[in-house]
Formats: sequence, C-alpha cells, structure tokens
Amino acid sequence: MSEPVMESQDENASISLWQKILLRSIGFGAGFAVIIGLIAVVLVWHTSRPRPAGPWNQQAITAQFDGLYAEIGDRVVANFRYTVLNNTEKDYYFPANRENVFKVLVKEQGLSPDDTLKWDAGIYIPVKQKVNVSFKLAFDYTKEYPMEERENTDKLNKFIKKQAEELDGFAILDPVNRYEVRFPGGWKGIGQ
Repeated sequence: MSEPVMESQDENASISLWQKILLRSIGFGAGFAVIIGLIAVVLVWHTSRPRPAGPWNQQAITAQFDGLYAEIGDRVVANFRYTVLNNTEKDYYFPANRENVFKVLVKEQGLSPDDTLKWDAGIYIPVKQKVNVSFKLAFDYTKEYPMEERENTDKLNKFIKKQAEELDGFAILDPVNRYEVRFPGGWKGIGQ
C-alpha cells in the first residue's frame, strides 16, 4: 500500500511544477503589462504638458526706415514708411489683429498699444522680397495749435518732431510664427 501513496506524491509534485511555471508566467506577463501601461501614461503626460514658448525670431522679417510724412486734417497723421524684407523660405502676411501691433517707447519703456495706430494689416510679403509698408499714427494737432496755425510748416515740423521723440519705432508680434518684427525709429535727426 505504500507504493500507491508514493505515486500520488509524484503526481502532486509534477502538477505543482506546472502550476509554478504557469503562475510565474502569469506574474511575469502581468508585471510586463503594468510596466508598459506606466510607460504609456508617462509618455501621454509628457507629450500633453504645456511647452514653454520659444524665443521670438527677430531676423525672419526685417524692416528699414524709409521716411516720415505728415497728413494734415482735423488731426495730424504721421506716416512712417518702411521697407520690409522677408528673410524666410515661405510667404508671409502681417497679422491683422490690433493686439499684435505696438508703438515702441523710448528709453526702453516697453511696448504700447495705440487706438490711432494703423498699419498695412494682412499685407503680403513674398519669399526673399522687399515690400514698402507704412504705419499711420494720429496726433491731436489742434489741441496745441489754433486752426489758423495748422498750415505753418515750421510749427508742424516742431510738433511732429516732439511727438516722434517719444517713439523708438513700432513692433508687430506674430505669436503663431513667433516672429517679432521691429520697425526702428530712424527718424531721429530729421528736420534739424
């Protein structure tokens, strides 16, 4: 009788070995699945987190001052002319949104919006080409000078010079392309 008991123990031992292999395989597979799942979660989190904005590209579109002209009416409108060069490999259009265009104040006081500032919004600048553009800025001339002195060119020149001394140019910020287009204040010394 002792022999059948032995056979029974051998059968339990061989079943136990297969159970161990099966349990180890299931454990390894589950552990591998958990690790892959964690890696996937980390990758999704990493790709979806907000990225810091890159630096503004000031060389993509460049501008050179070309002249300053005045239009006289109820207000004096200073017309600042520039030649703009597209240095990129794709055509470019100036942003049309008012919140993207600023006056650049002197003494590094920063950028300032102005409701009277008008520019060639949406203008097309082909690849590697130059285009003439203008910024028009209105000043209340009649506030300082009576109506009869409006045609006096000496006083008008002094007035415009005084207003222009508060400006160091203009800037267009294009957040889509991360372009910062600076229009330098090259009118210093004009009319002296």
